[in-house]
Amino acid sequence: MSSVSQMSPGNRPSGEAKRATEESFRLVADIAPVLIWMSDADKRCTYVNTPWLAFTGRPLEAQLGDGWRDSIHADDLPTWLEVLAAAFGRREPFKVEYRLGRHDGEYRWVLDTGLPLLALDGSLTGYIGSCVDITERKQAEESLCRKETELREAQRLAAIGSWQWDRDTDEVVWSDELFRIAGLELGSPAALAGSHPQLYPPEHWERIRRCADETLRSGTPYELDVEMFSNGARKWITARGEAQRDANGRVSGLRGTVQDITERKQREQSFDLFRNLLDRSNDSLEIIEAATRRFLYVNDKVCRELGYSREELLSLTVQDINPNATDAVLKEVARLCDQAGFALLESVHQRKDGSVFPVEINIRPVTLDDRRYYVSVCRDITERKQAQQALSDSEERLRLAAEAGKMFAYTWDAATDAIIRSGESSHILGIDAETPMTGQQTLARIHPDDRNRVVTARGALNPQHPQLLITYRMNRPDGSQIWVEQCSRAYFDDAGHLVRMVGMVADITPRKHAEEVLSSWSRRLLEAQEAERARIARDLHDDIGQRLALLSIALQQLQQLSSPPAAGLHGSLDHLRRQAVGIAGDVQALSHELHSSKLQVLGIVPAIRGFCSELSARQKVEVDFSHQDVPGTVRPDIALCLFRVLQEALQNAVRHSSAVRFTVNLRGTLKAITLTVRDGGRGFDPESVSQNGGLGLTSMRERLKLVEGDLSIESHPASGTTIVARVPLPADPAACARDSVGV
Repeated sequence: MSSVSQMSPGNRPSGEAKRATEESFRLVADIAPVLIWMSDADKRCTYVNTPWLAFTGRPLEAQLGDGWRDSIHADDLPTWLEVLAAAFGRREPFKVEYRLGRHDGEYRWVLDTGLPLLALDGSLTGYIGSCVDITERKQAEESLCRKETELREAQRLAAIGSWQWDRDTDEVVWSDELFRIAGLELGSPAALAGSHPQLYPPEHWERIRRCADETLRSGTPYELDVEMFSNGARKWITARGEAQRDANGRVSGLRGTVQDITERKQREQSFDLFRNLLDRSNDSLEIIEAATRRFLYVNDKVCRELGYSREELLSLTVQDINPNATDAVLKEVARLCDQAGFALLESVHQRKDGSVFPVEINIRPVTLDDRRYYVSVCRDITERKQAQQALSDSEERLRLAAEAGKMFAYTWDAATDAIIRSGESSHILGIDAETPMTGQQTLARIHPDDRNRVVTARGALNPQHPQLLITYRMNRPDGSQIWVEQCSRAYFDDAGHLVRMVGMVADITPRKHAEEVLSSWSRRLLEAQEAERARIARDLHDDIGQRLALLSIALQQLQQLSSPPAAGLHGSLDHLRRQAVGIAGDVQALSHELHSSKLQVLGIVPAIRGFCSELSARQKVEVDFSHQDVPGTVRPDIALCLFRVLQEALQNAVRHSSAVRFTVNLRGTLKAITLTVRDGGRGFDPESVSQNGGLGLTSMRERLKLVEGDLSIESHPASGTTIVARVPLPADPAACARDSVGV
């Protein structure tokens, strides 16, 4: 019934009967196991039964009128009033759930059901209702809701969605998380069974379909990793499924889960990539468990170097491959790792075949989940050890050579002016190698006559020309003097500033003494040679030349005395006379070459001009001679040296160059005099000629060395030759009078 109607007036019970009816109603209401209430049309309470009073613990007077509202929870009262207002306005039954205060202060959930009371004329007279305690049901619902929420949250956190498929209806039910994994909106039609093939790449869907068919056939559950489309991208999932059976044991459907494993797959791929990179490393990489000292991971390089398979190595400990890894050594490694965070040491590794090789091991500790591990990087240092041994042997040989050759190594720092010297310097310089020494102190020990030359040579160094080779004299602390040869290389910064010099310094005093002795003997030899040249020249000029002249005159006289009929004899005598005259001329020229009187009497310029003219006339070639700023007086030994160099150079050029034109230039400056002989002939290789022991070039260099001069030759095949002889002039004019005997 949707309402309760009152009796018509004709059928209304008498007052006594009405009271009896009410008493009966109250009696029944008071023993009913529910809370019963009645209200008028204004929603004011007119009656509550005894169980209501007992439940609320409030007296009847407090419940009547609007007092019954005070027992309703404040949060639920607006909803209760709203439901009552709507029901009263439409005169309809209603149901509403709310919390009602119990006598002990606890609020209990009740289901309140109300029916309208209508008069015979249809007017609303009030409502009657009952309340049932549904607290346990509400708690069960809340628990279920909470568990469903927890399940959804767990699925979200684990990225696991669930599904169920009914074989008979083909209905598929997805969890919210499965929609999220698939990138679909809740309730999307894509979740329908017929749309599933579009959710996966074809080859992956085919695998799922085969597994599902097998589960439907045999009831065997399945699990496989496949890819799924999601929001236009691909995700990796683990799909699991199992059979559902009805009461008869028939497979009635499938249920399962889908877990998003994209991140795990990415980590696995990253790990595979990382492992591949480790396997391609040039170093051996090992991960070791600290407690057991066993290998947990080794890369391919370890396997190749030691000759084990990866599986074999993972069953071994560090001590199985490292004979030096004693307990004491491993404890020291652990101490270093604790103290410094790493340990670097050299040891050896033993291969499977028993052979050993040296290694450098870099160990770092790693702690994960309170367990300690060691990451070890091992490098085969066989080649480095061999190089170190070779270097050590080389250094020992260098030390022995330095001792034998009386030389030492040094390094000079421009910023501090400090010089670091090797031990051999003690014997050479007479100063202990440990005694600090600066560049200024070293410069002060250089002979005063050589000091400016050394400073100038060092100042000329630059990044393009960093090499220095120079000889000079040094004064030892004991007053003795030594000759040294310095061979160095300068180093510059990006701005071109000198930062340091390194090099070798050799004691060449014995060599210098030998050179002085050799120079003395060479000077004496050349002096004797020149004296002999002069004697031969005089003999040729005064004796043989005169006799040839007399022979020529005699032949001329004999020719004049011969009778005219002896025409043949006349011609022969004339021929003999001309030959005698030619021989006399050659003898005179040879006499001048052997000893030039012009050089002694007129000086170097007329002597060279005369020689060029005579050679040009005799050899039928063109020789152009020029001179500039030649001093009026040139020291005799220098003049003779340059004249002999000219003779040798020009005669060789005429003999070998195939040229017909030559130029000779003599130029003087305040510091030197330079002779240049140039031709445009076929040229030659100076290095080849020097190695083959060319006497002409050797003779020229030896002569120039005696006057501290130098010789340079520029020549290439088919490109002509230029020979330059440079001799320094003495600063002291009085030196011009020294050594009147030539070189």
